Amino acid sequence: MLKFSANLTMMFTHIANPLDRIQAAADAGFGAVEFIFVYDMPMEELSAAIDKAAVQSSIVNIAVGEGVSMGPLVAAAPGKEEAFQENLEAAKKYCRRLQPVGMVVPAFTPPKGVSQADAMPVFKENMKRAADELGDIGIKVLIEALNPGIRPNSILTTTEDVKAVLDEINHPNLGIEYDAFHMYVTEGNMIETIERHLNLIGNIQIADAPNRGEPGSGEIDYDAFLTALDRIGYENWVACEYERRNEQDRASAAGRSHDGLGVGDPSLIAQDGAGVVGLSRAAAGLCSRLKPRGAATLSRALVRGRSDAPTWPGRWPRTPRPHAGSGGDPRRRARRSSSGVSRP
Repeated sequence: MLKFSANLTMMFTHIANPLDRIQAAADAGFGAVEFIFVYDMPMEELSAAIDKAAVQSSIVNIAVGEGVSMGPLVAAAPGKEEAFQENLEAAKKYCRRLQPVGMVVPAFTPPKGVSQADAMPVFKENMKRAADELGDIGIKVLIEALNPGIRPNSILTTTEDVKAVLDEINHPNLGIEYDAFHMYVTEGNMIETIERHLNLIGNIQIADAPNRGEPGSGEIDYDAFLTALDRIGYENWVACEYERRNEQDRASAAGRSHDGLGVGDPSLIAQDGAGVVGLSRAAAGLCSRLKPRGAATLSRALVRGRSDAPTWPGRWPRTPRPHAGSGGDPRRRARRSSSGVSRP
């Protein structure tokens, strides 16, 4: 049965203090939380807020930039090994305290002037080091491929790219962070890919394409995707890492009925006090079989949509919207048609 985590950098943002979002996520029924960047929050306060809300930490991202910051990927920068070690030490402190499923290393853009050929040997050596050191505290290192259309010059862009690195390093403490929003564009065949690498995937993140909205707002058939995850026996967290679709929804959705939310008949909607959180019907259907909290998905906040709508395979066509910058790329259309999770 699927269990869901909330990415609180992107969700519940009507609450100004990120630490206060943790209780809001727990109240909505999420069993875990995560942030894109934790290092601007005092570790003791973050840990206390998670403990108080009785939720778990799904993942901790390592800081990608020099000086425990956002920025070009020092993990793939020759001569920046000490900067990577500084970031690794910071991540280890948070991981030791929060005990997430994994520490995620996004395969981000290397510093300007660093070629792929120069970046990869450094990255691999740093991943081996991270796997050794995180293994000492029982935390898996998860490498995340990214869509270069959004993160230009990312050094790994598909699951197979990550798997090739794992095979070369051959370390038992390395795995995969699978971001469906990115991988829908770069590789397609998402369920087949996940099933093939199921033993390596430590966390899955979801958002709809192309605008990173809530499931049901774009091209991906999350009814099919989430039902398939349940069918193949995926057991780790499914992290909701999406933004509300637009400012109008954000400003006016609170307190409105399902019919006024504009997400579409097959959706079951949750409200977080300011706007749409939103999950696909499949997620809500699974939710009905889960206990509140831990493996529940917004079970106390869901508002039912059409009661006569089937949950599988999803029969509500949406007009696909071109991905920003894609220009209707025929290669992407081909990937979508073979992925098994595109809306018709």
